[in-house]
Amino acid sequence: MSVASGTNKVSSNGTADSANANSLRGTFAFTHQTGFGLQLDNSIDNQTVAILQSVKMRSSDLALHGFYRSNDYLVGLMHQTRTFKIGGINGQSITMPVDRTFSGFEGQYHFDNVTLYGQTASDRVNVYLNGITKGRTNFVEARYFFNSNLRADASYGESKLDNVNANSRVKTSSVGLEYKLDNSPFSFFGKYQDMRGTNLDTKRFLIGAQFNFGQGSLSDRNRSGASLNTIGADNMLLNQFN
Repeated sequence: MSVASGTNKVSSNGTADSANANSLRGTFAFTHQTGFGLQLDNSIDNQTVAILQSVKMRSSDLALHGFYRSNDYLVGLMHQTRTFKIGGINGQSITMPVDRTFSGFEGQYHFDNVTLYGQTASDRVNVYLNGITKGRTNFVEARYFFNSNLRADASYGESKLDNVNANSRVKTSSVGLEYKLDNSPFSFFGKYQDMRGTNLDTKRFLIGAQFNFGQGSLSDRNRSGASLNTIGADNMLLNQFN
């Protein structure tokens, strides 16, 4: 389980402002160093968009991963659903009639102290009574382990939606660092994200802590634990309707 908090700077049409952002993620994995496994993720992302009259947006994700893992690689399938809630409008919180669904493939490969990880998934935005917008999301990440409990990562992802009424693209670059205390279940991390969208850009910095069940190292988790990512929040909805 992890929790993070930080700042969210959103800019659009020459206007920019910063506000708060936070996230919460819980993960359960049934996996071994080799063989078939499952991973289930539930994550919540909250942000305040100051330039849009301080609207508060929440996205909630549920992801299921099924995979085969060997000593050197992992290959698998994933399915993820995302729902949205918006608040701060006349003091009300509204569940939006929109959901977003991802289905695709993922994999990782280990090179000594470096791991490469990737996802590719179909991307469907379903707007109630207004049809479905289809697209694709791709993501790659490199993880470098300075030692078994100190990890750095860099990633790049791109989401694109296309139909007659809505065209939108978001490119997200991220860098992060995580350190786990020796002989302790707690680790601490920081992450910077730069989301460049068709109509709206977001720069986000988060710091947080994670509780790791069991006392294996970060390297152990990467090779035989909950090592798979959810498809992260990218402000695609704000880009599409801004």
